[in-house]
Amino acid sequence: MKKKKTILIVTIIILILMLIPIPIRLKDGGSVEYKAILFKYTKIHRLNEESSTGYEDGWDLKILGIPIAGVTHWYIEDLPEITIEELENIHKTVNDSLAKYQANNKYNNFASSIVDKEKNRVIIELVDNSKEEQQWFRDNIYDSNYILFKQG
Repeated sequence: MKKKKTILIVTIIILILMLIPIPIRLKDGGSVEYKAILFKYTKIHRLNEESSTGYEDGWDLKILGIPIAGVTHWYIEDLPEITIEELENIHKTVNDSLAKYQANNKYNNFASSIVDKEKNRVIIELVDNSKEEQQWFRDNIYDSNYILFKQG
């Protein structure tokens, strides 16, 4: 009887240990994997240049390596058509604003900017491409739905 209880207790402890996840940060833009022996749950937040936000978000669940469920969202804003000339005007305004701001306040987070004629966006590369820095850029330099931020 004692031997059965001991085996049962050891089995329960092993099962509990197999369910304890270890968080692992992925280098894909901010995803976090929670890995245990029996399952893997991933909270997805990865870079995606096709998304208007620059990221895709979602989650994924695998049990014993078999995909069980998951959802991934990436966003494309349905913006009105804009001409290349208008995009180049936005680009020029951004560069002018940056020049003025850098002359007065030493702004060092800007890497480069280009007009992407294929995607109809102005691409702004920031050294620190966090949401906070993107918002700071929009608040202080220039704000437009046609701006897409990338890591510079």
